[in-house]
Amino acid sequence: MSANHTKERKNNTDEDFANVIIYKTKLVAASAGGAGVAPVWFGPAIANALQPITNDIRSMKGDIQTIKADIRNMKEDIRTMKGDVEALKEDSTKTRRLATRSFNATLGTSLDAVYEIVPFQNGQDPTAPPHNLPPLTSVEAILGLSDRQLDSYLWSYHPDLNNRRVIRDRNERINFIAAAIGTDKIIL
Repeated sequence: MSANHTKERKNNTDEDFANVIIYKTKLVAASAGGAGVAPVWFGPAIANALQPITNDIRSMKGDIQTIKADIRNMKEDIRTMKGDVEALKEDSTKTRRLATRSFNATLGTSLDAVYEIVPFQNGQDPTAPPHNLPPLTSVEAILGLSDRQLDSYLWSYHPDLNNRRVIRDRNERINFIAAAIGTDKIIL
């Protein structure tokens, strides 16, 4: 510092220093947009900095809408496929029943005939839970059924006959069951 500068400084009062500080504070505040307010340049600068993020968010929102539409379409396709699978199961059950009944029909009612087990109309195996009925693999097995077992087979093979009183005669019930598995009348 020069001597003159030092000399001038000595002439400044404390009030002069306070005025300089106040002026400096006002100048900084004005360039920053006031106390607690971001500077004027900050808004455009941050907008430019955030523009790629804003664009990405817009793009992601569009992608999300596309994904949601795809999910809705997939759900509809799955519902359709479930219906198709159920129809195939039903057709498979019918085919299995018909094939087994056709095979059993070729055996007749001889005492040495060994029948295949015919599933119920709903596709369930009569010998498996919850039914646990004896397998109808021979004429002897059919004739050996208890009344309760006869009724269970009759109601499951012929659900339209939902009451034992419809068919009271044991021999007639046996013949209904024989017909259900594909054999001829066992008892005439």
